[in-house]
Amino acid sequence: MAEWLIPCNMKIYDVYNAFNELKAIDWKQSSSIKCGDIVYIYVGKPISAIMYKCYVNKTDKPKVEIDDSKYVIDGTTYTNYGRYMELEVLEKYGETLLTYKNIFENGETQVRGPHIISDELAKYIDNVTEKTANAQDEQFFIQIVNSDFSGNKKRFAFKGIARKKQEPLLIKGCKIYRRDRKVAINALSHADYKCEVDLNHEVFIRKNSDKGYTEPHHLIPLAFSDKFNVSLDVEENIVSLCSNCHNRIHYGAEVKDILAKLYFERKSHLEKVGIVITLEELLEMYK
Repeated sequence: MAEWLIPCNMKIYDVYNAFNELKAIDWKQSSSIKCGDIVYIYVGKPISAIMYKCYVNKTDKPKVEIDDSKYVIDGTTYTNYGRYMELEVLEKYGETLLTYKNIFENGETQVRGPHIISDELAKYIDNVTEKTANAQDEQFFIQIVNSDFSGNKKRFAFKGIARKKQEPLLIKGCKIYRRDRKVAINALSHADYKCEVDLNHEVFIRKNSDKGYTEPHHLIPLAFSDKFNVSLDVEENIVSLCSNCHNRIHYGAEVKDILAKLYFERKSHLEKVGIVITLEELLEMYK
């Protein structure tokens, strides 16, 4: 999979309204771009920033399938171009996140014509967007820590009912998926407030409660929600972990054994709520 940067001139193509109204758009195709590649769209002046991260769904689309011509402002460089590709938006960024200045200070050398981005820029983009997601994680855990667990008398039982996927929020230019505090608490209750990696792992008692302190973790990360047609924020996809195991999953050098154990214990429950995934696909998400 290659990662590309493609410039967009707003005087030629109204990319804003195209992506606001359509999940996927058609674009003039560079000869080397393949299905499965990632395309970052750099919007020129007056914005001058990377605004979209897209996935290449199709290449070599015939002209008869092009359906977003109403967003073409100047057709001289678009109409009858010959080769088109279908781009599905994965993330939308704010105008101040990946600016011309930021990307040129972190590995970019040009914004003219489609080209593969440098490893330095790819790493910078990942770091910037991950920081925003991590800040959201911290806020969510503070909510869980401060929650009242005293009313949970019975262990929560899985319902096996898929939930509709909600639209993500855009926070500081990054796509953030909502998390339901009650769903997370239900998942901890289902595990009887014990660590699902090993029920014998020691946990301490929460303040003002008789429940063990464990932390909720989405086995299939919410960042991959675009790959599924149902919500990933369901009890069946949330595991209860002691602090050590939770940190190990996020920061440990070797976590395949933990992920494999949790995967096979949850596989049938996940499938009941419409989440179908192989172990290999799950492990790839944690690289």
